[in-house]
Amino acid sequence: MHENEENEIRFTNLQSALASSDSDSDDSDYDNHYSSDESSEASDEYDYDTSSVEDSSDDDGSLSDRASTTDGDNSEEASSSEGGDFSEEASSADEDSSSEGSGDIDDIEALFENDDAVELQSGSKEFLQTLKKYLKCRKKMTSKYKKIENLNSVAKLTIKEDSGGIQSKGNDPLAYKAHYQQVSVNGTATKTLDELYDAAETALPEYRRIVDTIVDEVRKECPGDVLVAIAPLKGRQRARAKALDDYNERTPGPAISWLFDIVRGSIEFSSAAQIIKCIALIQKDKDIHIVKAKNRFKSPTLSGYRDLNLCIRIRTKEGFYHICELQIHHEALKKFDGELHSHQHYEYFRKYFGGATQSLKDRLEDLKIISKSKDKSSLLDNSCDEKRLERLAFLFHEHLCEYDLAIRAYKMISGRHLYDADQPNKILVADNYMKMANAYQQREQFQLALDAYDSAKAIYNLCDQDRSLGLVYHNMAGIYSKQGDLKRSIALYEKSLRLKQRSLNPDNASIANTCNNMALVMLRRRKMEKAIPLLEEALRLKTTEFGTEHPSVAATYNNIANARRQEGNYEEAIALYEKSCGIKRRALGENHESVALALNNIAHIKRDQSKYDEALEGYRGAENILLSSVGKNHPRVGDTYSFIGLVYMDKGELAEAMTWQKRALKILTKGRGEESLSVASVHRSIGNIWYSQGELDEAMTAYEHAVEIFTKVGKSKTVVAVREKMAKIREDGSKLSMNNVQQES
Repeated sequence: MHENEENEIRFTNLQSALASSDSDSDDSDYDNHYSSDESSEASDEYDYDTSSVEDSSDDDGSLSDRASTTDGDNSEEASSSEGGDFSEEASSADEDSSSEGSGDIDDIEALFENDDAVELQSGSKEFLQTLKKYLKCRKKMTSKYKKIENLNSVAKLTIKEDSGGIQSKGNDPLAYKAHYQQVSVNGTATKTLDELYDAAETALPEYRRIVDTIVDEVRKECPGDVLVAIAPLKGRQRARAKALDDYNERTPGPAISWLFDIVRGSIEFSSAAQIIKCIALIQKDKDIHIVKAKNRFKSPTLSGYRDLNLCIRIRTKEGFYHICELQIHHEALKKFDGELHSHQHYEYFRKYFGGATQSLKDRLEDLKIISKSKDKSSLLDNSCDEKRLERLAFLFHEHLCEYDLAIRAYKMISGRHLYDADQPNKILVADNYMKMANAYQQREQFQLALDAYDSAKAIYNLCDQDRSLGLVYHNMAGIYSKQGDLKRSIALYEKSLRLKQRSLNPDNASIANTCNNMALVMLRRRKMEKAIPLLEEALRLKTTEFGTEHPSVAATYNNIANARRQEGNYEEAIALYEKSCGIKRRALGENHESVALALNNIAHIKRDQSKYDEALEGYRGAENILLSSVGKNHPRVGDTYSFIGLVYMDKGELAEAMTWQKRALKILTKGRGEESLSVASVHRSIGNIWYSQGELDEAMTAYEHAVEIFTKVGKSKTVVAVREKMAKIREDGSKLSMNNVQQES
């Protein structure tokens, strides 16, 4: 059967499984404080114009060259090494973006000489204080470099690129020299990942022979320790993601033909003399063609790390050429870098500091101004050029949690193009409405988010942008799900699914996002027979797209675990949560916030089982990760504090429960706003504690706060439940008054 026919049949079967999803169910509001929202990994999707905004590379890859999708816990290319002592941070010799001139980052260190002088909101301060730690690592690394004998001689090396640069001459910045594309074993430009990996597998023995020969020659003339590490071939899902993220617009294509680091290795030398001799041998060898070269002893990475990074073209015994990566390290710097764990800080800032030298300088200038300004809104005035507005919007939205300022910046950008007649600028306005809507969602201002999505939808409809419309309906469905309007949510997810099926490749992971999220709504409606097929389809699509070790695959395992938990199958649920957590740890690192989510979910089960001490251990483990990864004032920390408070309430330790809920309330109010759904849930929990303590007036006050917010965000069934509790309090109060009167009589 033809592949497209198989996909169509699969989609038809999926639609059949969903048939009558609304007609035969009660619209119950599955309002467990943590189960419906916090333990699931839903996928909000919104457009980013990648030509102007440094959007994250999302778990689910790029939807197009303009629109991309995000899935719960975002992740760029994972930082873990795949074999040997191989530095992933230094693996970008084939990229054109450069951190040369990054010495200018030292300028920002003066901002931290007197911490008390920096008056910032919590989110901004967390970002800048993490930057402070990063800069300390960089300073230590620079100091270490200066103490190593003769390394300044390596910094002075000039390495000639035999290619003369791989970009084509002319005005098109995306045009590259075709003869530097990777080729298949037949000598033609690679068209598929399979062709690229077949060629890489064939080239690997010759690459290993060349590296070993060079090292042997160096040892003869410059005695000393040398460590060679030839890494396994780069992971396929990471290679695919890098090609789509970095080279999707290069011509000629395809993007995968510009991946130069599938075959890669590193050499650690113990002296500067060895490094200099190695470079001399490479430059002298006529069988080695230097395609790209970076001397990062001269221009270090943002973390201060220094090495040499080469892309070399070799001729295989089979007669075709293959471009491979070679990293050259000094062992003392390499060891010290491991001791500093500077790569963890680098990962935190990689999205923000990505780009060329001028881009980096611009960002540092923005940070300096922000850190010195008590009124950050003054940065956004009509004199701002559009590129700077885009930078500030991205910084406020993605890093500083200054959502109101981000929204203002998006409005200013849109306002400049609102009446433009040409379609690209109309779409730019719609894209900004999408970003604006996401910022409103972060603030849990759902009606404003829906209004912004409606504005984006009108423009996308006008411009026949089916793919983008699919994203709009997907995200609107997520809001209605949060508001408890599950029937409308499912209807919009189905509409999104149809649009995506019509406009995307049938195996596109964005379709998996919608299957995933619709399944979560089905779980809330207790429709297991409809949820499980959707989750299984999402898992199939994501595994096909990204392989088995991708964070988005982990997210789907997490959600299948939620389904098993809802069935009461705790043993299988824990096994799936642990599988999800293991993938995240390998792909994202031990201290990623997504790992904390997995620990929280396991703790939820322990709470379900009344294993309260084990639940607390899990929540506190999640807390520690979140404190190190996102900072003490992040809303996810507030969520976790609320979970801890619920456990103490279950244990009957009401004073301790109140302490944790009040901590949660403070963080969530600041992070998500006074009228957010999570704040309402905490008010409700505080009301429950007061009620259990017999403090009925205080309980009524807390419940009133909760009802007011729940009403505004559209949680009608929750409002009914809380009002029933309030009615009981009034009844109990009346009985108490009558008893008092009778006693006095």
